[in-house]
Amino acid sequence: VNDGSIDPFSLVQANLEDARSAGATVLNHCSVTGMTVEGGRVSRVEVRDRRGVLSSAIVPEVVVNAAGSWVSVVAEMAGCHIPMGLDQGSMLVMDGRQCSQVINRMRPPSNGDIAVPNHTSTILGTTSRPAGSPEDTTVAIEDIELLVRETSAMLPSLRNCRAIRTYGGVRPLLGGGGREASRSFAILTDEGAENLLSVAGGKLTTYRLMAEKVADRVCGMLGTGPRCRTHLEPLGPSADGKGSSIPQARLRRKYGRMASSIDTSDARVICSCEQVLRSEVKAVLKAGDALTLADVMRRTRAGMGYCQGFDCSLSVLEVMLEERSVDPLPLLMEFLEERERGFSQAGGDQLRQGLLRQQVLKGVYGLEGKE
Repeated sequence: VNDGSIDPFSLVQANLEDARSAGATVLNHCSVTGMTVEGGRVSRVEVRDRRGVLSSAIVPEVVVNAAGSWVSVVAEMAGCHIPMGLDQGSMLVMDGRQCSQVINRMRPPSNGDIAVPNHTSTILGTTSRPAGSPEDTTVAIEDIELLVRETSAMLPSLRNCRAIRTYGGVRPLLGGGGREASRSFAILTDEGAENLLSVAGGKLTTYRLMAEKVADRVCGMLGTGPRCRTHLEPLGPSADGKGSSIPQARLRRKYGRMASSIDTSDARVICSCEQVLRSEVKAVLKAGDALTLADVMRRTRAGMGYCQGFDCSLSVLEVMLEERSVDPLPLLMEFLEERERGFSQAGGDQLRQGLLRQQVLKGVYGLEGKE
């Protein structure tokens, strides 16, 4: 069947850039820790800002709770109850592009029925089981075996392919979980906190529609602005993949018009697995949003390849030290812990490589015993 795929990290970045171009203030590493309700309205939102830009609280006119699987948790801070079904799904990242387009099994939605080429890898999905909480993302060894068994019926080459990473997520579903649960969405309110809008349910393919409906509701509450134009305007810069050279064409595919901010005269490669330039890392750091090694990874793919950061993490950290004043050890340990979670169920060559990686970084570089 005709199908398509997106790069989720690029999609998020495109949303942020589009919001900023419309006048929004966007802050990552900023979490909501509580709400105060007075007179049936949220009068105060407590926040923890890792950057130190915001004070400890915001006085809002309207609060939009779009926290995904955590929507019930955030609503409870204002004394509102939202019944949700939580459903865990597992994905498996295989080394190499084993197909040139999305491959589906022609059957009703089931476990292990899709393979998606993504940059230098192939992603296999997905599974479905009830989740106990938004943090219940653990990938079981049975999930890995199932995904390889089912998808290799479509792509036999997967039987001899190395699994380089696993990851899981939790789907927020209205009225229950499982494959049969509706993927519809709703904008929910509560008379106990009338200026709080909670958007629940939905899926990636409907997220722009969800945003449009919420934006119209907010403008109606504020008594301002025309109706949302989301359905009329394309998101993000064009990424036509054209350029005067192969490196420039690759940058255009990754960053669209933002590729012009990268100094291609510096041809040094910092991540050999994903062919990420040192200048890409510097451009991302200068943009201001990246505070951690994982932030840089999500924006450039440095550390997402075959070795999962073994070869490039220290080099990326070196660039961060050049560009800004940071404490390197906590940043490195945080990154390594995040990468290690992804191959906790690895086996064979990937497990051996992971163990070697741990010993080198913790032993040779003096990280053994560090917390």
